Amino acid sequence: MDQQSVFVMFVLVAVPAFYFLAEHRTGWRMWSFLPPLLWIYASPLLLRVGGILPEQSPVYGGLRTYLLPVFITLLVMTIDLRSVVGTLGRGLPVVLVSTLCVIVGAPIGYLIVSPWLPAEAWTGYGALAGSWIGGTANMAAMERALGTPPDQMGLAILADQLVFLLWLPLLIVSARYAGPFNRWAKAKPLPFAAAEVPAEPAVGEDSDQDAEAKEETTPPPAKDYLKVSPMLDLLLMVAVTLANVALCAWIAARLPDLPPFITGSTWLVLLVTTGAVLLSFTPIRRSHQAEVAGIAILYIFVANMGASASVAGFAQAPAFVAGAFVWLATSASLMVIAARLMRTDLSLMAVAAIANIGGAASAPVVAAAHHRALVPVAILMAMLCYVLGNYGAILAGHLVRIVAGA
Repeated sequence: MDQQSVFVMFVLVAVPAFYFLAEHRTGWRMWSFLPPLLWIYASPLLLRVGGILPEQSPVYGGLRTYLLPVFITLLVMTIDLRSVVGTLGRGLPVVLVSTLCVIVGAPIGYLIVSPWLPAEAWTGYGALAGSWIGGTANMAAMERALGTPPDQMGLAILADQLVFLLWLPLLIVSARYAGPFNRWAKAKPLPFAAAEVPAEPAVGEDSDQDAEAKEETTPPPAKDYLKVSPMLDLLLMVAVTLANVALCAWIAARLPDLPPFITGSTWLVLLVTTGAVLLSFTPIRRSHQAEVAGIAILYIFVANMGASASVAGFAQAPAFVAGAFVWLATSASLMVIAARLMRTDLSLMAVAAIANIGGAASAPVVAAAHHRALVPVAILMAMLCYVLGNYGAILAGHLVRIVAGA
């Protein structure tokens, strides 16, 4: 047995376990600004630079190859798409328009800073689009689908975290200006607006605390899990997941490459996502073990990304991050214009925006700051964005590639 490989696997599993345990036990406010995800990525990178983890290991490539289609299947197939589409109602076109604004903003942001970036930077922006349309899992999928080099992946994660530090507070504070914005946009009132007055966040610490309290008092819809033993649930989950991955890999190997748009890896991501969507219409979506295992594997995958990342491209960080902020500003401006044209309430547009650039972990916080009745809708929007992410991010990445002339 290769002792070094066993040690590497131990570290990659122990790192996410340590940081989530630390967040759970300490409850420090630091985690709001420097979330576990950032540490889970950065720690293996620092351990490798410090010589504790090896520069090269078969574990890095093996986990990147095999874990990605597994956690995509696990996470997507547990989403109740019928419920998502049926419950969203008016929010469905809003979240789709918000996603489109993110896609359109990508090539514009890149174009502004392209003179200071290398030719392969378009793959980093494609990976960032994955996070901004769905979440971390989509970003990881784009690394493989677009062939993002490790240095560009590191820049994408860095930009994602820095932009989010501004984005989340901005959307929370926007609740204060819902009245004037809605009058300007001639927005149609939300169904529950007449029954209750939307909550206004306080300034400073109370704002975050109030949002967290509202999130806790308005739980997401309960999920009807499979009525089987955990062991049987786990066995079914493993069998179905591996069957989907194996079938999609077999089909992807037989489909022609369409360079530069679609390669074998792109086919695999698209097919696995589509297969998982189809599985979500079966009883397997009620698997509790699939839901839990998918999230756990995702964070192990993030740790592996950090361990195999390169620091060579960090000299490009200022330009890359500046382009991400231009991208965000462009997308936000397009969302404001769309809200006026669609006569959309600011609260609904803010929730759709955070469902894309933020995901399920942050959407309820912004929703609660605007109106607690939006919390379930925010969760459903985030789930829909996760499904759209692998499709929309590939489109955004190739729009950036066209602008880059690559």
